[in-house]
Amino acid sequence: MDRPTTDDHDIRRIAAEHIRMQGPAAVGWLTEQAELAAAKGDTESAWTWREIAAAAVLILKSQSEPLD
Repeated sequence: MDRPTTDDHDIRRIAAEHIRMQGPAAVGWLTEQAELAAAKGDTESAWTWREIAAAAVLILKSQSEPLD
């Protein structure tokens, strides 16, 4: 299966928007969206939601790392 067309910039932008709205709880909500899409058989949407959730984790991790 080909990769969905959502580009990396959009993935990071959407993840950041969800973090601004929900804080760290965004990761759980985004993961839930992936699970719901997968349960419906929508593999493209599930993949995209997983990518957004993963980007959110990286954003949150980078915000919590100390600056040396």
